[in-house]
Amino acid sequence: MFTRRKLLWVVAALVLLAALGVFLSGGGLNRYRSLSQGALMLRQKNQELTAENAKLRAEIEALKTDAKVMERALREELGYIRPDEMIFSFEGGP
Repeated sequence: MFTRRKLLWVVAALVLLAALGVFLSGGGLNRYRSLSQGALMLRQKNQELTAENAKLRAEIEALKTDAKVMERALREELGYIRPDEMIFSFEGGP
Protein backbone atom coordinates (compact mmCIF):
# COMPACT_ATOMS: atom_id res chain seq x y z
CA MET A 1 0.00 0.00 0.00
CA PHE A 2 0.95 3.54 -0.55
CA THR A 3 1.97 5.56 2.35
CA ARG A 4 0.90 9.14 2.59
CA ARG A 5 4.34 10.32 1.59
CA LYS A 6 4.43 8.17 -1.55
CA LEU A 7 0.91 9.23 -2.46
CA LEU A 8 1.92 12.89 -2.10
CA TRP A 9 4.90 12.38 -4.43
CA VAL A 10 2.72 10.63 -7.02
CA VAL A 11 0.14 13.43 -6.91
CA ALA A 12 2.87 16.10 -7.13
CA ALA A 13 4.42 14.32 -10.14
CA LEU A 14 1.03 14.09 -11.87
CA VAL A 15 0.36 17.77 -11.24
CA LEU A 16 3.80 18.67 -12.59
CA LEU A 17 3.27 16.55 -15.71
CA ALA A 18 -0.15 18.10 -16.27
CA ALA A 19 1.29 21.62 -15.88
CA LEU A 20 4.09 20.84 -18.33
CA GLY A 21 1.56 19.45 -20.79
CA VAL A 22 -0.49 22.63 -20.63
CA PHE A 23 2.51 24.95 -21.01
CA LEU A 24 4.18 23.01 -23.79
CA SER A 25 1.04 22.30 -25.80
CA GLY A 26 -0.25 24.63 -28.54
CA GLY A 27 -2.54 26.38 -26.09
CA GLY A 28 0.08 27.01 -23.44
CA LEU A 29 3.51 28.56 -23.59
CA ASN A 30 3.57 28.92 -27.37
CA ARG A 31 0.24 30.74 -27.32
CA TYR A 32 1.48 33.00 -24.52
CA ARG A 33 4.56 33.92 -26.54
CA SER A 34 2.46 34.56 -29.63
CA LEU A 35 0.02 36.76 -27.74
CA SER A 36 2.87 38.66 -26.05
CA GLN A 37 4.47 39.38 -29.41
CA GLY A 38 1.10 40.46 -30.82
CA ALA A 39 0.55 42.79 -27.86
CA LEU A 40 3.99 44.35 -28.40
CA MET A 41 3.24 44.95 -32.08
CA LEU A 42 -0.10 46.54 -31.17
CA ARG A 43 1.60 48.85 -28.65
CA GLN A 44 4.06 49.98 -31.32
CA LYS A 45 1.26 50.55 -33.84
CA ASN A 46 -0.67 52.49 -31.18
CA GLN A 47 2.35 54.77 -30.61
CA GLU A 48 2.66 55.37 -34.36
CA LEU A 49 -1.03 56.22 -34.64
CA THR A 50 -0.84 58.52 -31.62
CA ALA A 51 2.03 60.43 -33.26
CA GLU A 52 0.12 60.62 -36.55
CA ASN A 53 -2.98 61.90 -34.74
CA ALA A 54 -0.93 64.63 -33.05
CA LYS A 55 0.48 65.66 -36.43
CA LEU A 56 -3.00 65.78 -37.98
CA ARG A 57 -4.36 67.81 -35.05
CA ALA A 58 -1.56 70.34 -35.53
CA GLU A 59 -2.34 70.52 -39.24
CA ILE A 60 -6.04 71.06 -38.52
CA GLU A 61 -5.22 73.84 -36.06
CA ALA A 62 -2.90 75.47 -38.61
CA LEU A 63 -5.64 75.31 -41.25
CA LYS A 64 -8.05 77.02 -38.85
CA THR A 65 -5.70 79.81 -37.80
CA ASP A 66 -3.13 80.42 -40.56
CA ALA A 67 -4.41 81.91 -43.83
CA LYS A 68 -1.24 80.96 -45.74
CA VAL A 69 -1.57 77.32 -44.74
CA MET A 70 -5.23 77.34 -45.75
CA GLU A 71 -4.43 78.90 -49.14
CA ARG A 72 -1.69 76.37 -49.80
CA ALA A 73 -4.04 73.50 -48.98
CA LEU A 74 -6.77 74.91 -51.23
CA ARG A 75 -4.34 75.31 -54.11
CA GLU A 76 -2.61 71.94 -53.77
CA GLU A 77 -5.53 69.70 -52.84
CA LEU A 78 -8.51 71.38 -54.53
CA GLY A 79 -6.83 73.19 -57.42
CA TYR A 80 -8.14 76.62 -56.48
CA ILE A 81 -6.69 79.74 -58.11
CA ARG A 82 -7.01 83.42 -57.36
CA PRO A 83 -9.36 85.50 -59.52
CA ASP A 84 -6.42 87.38 -61.07
CA GLU A 85 -4.47 84.22 -62.00
CA MET A 86 -4.47 82.20 -65.21
CA ILE A 87 -3.77 78.50 -65.64
CA PHE A 88 -1.87 77.25 -68.68
CA SER A 89 -2.09 73.56 -69.50
CA PHE A 90 0.35 72.02 -71.95
CA GLU A 91 -0.25 68.61 -73.43
CA GLY A 92 2.49 66.23 -74.33
CA GLY A 93 6.03 66.40 -73.18
CA PRO A 94 9.63 66.18 -74.24
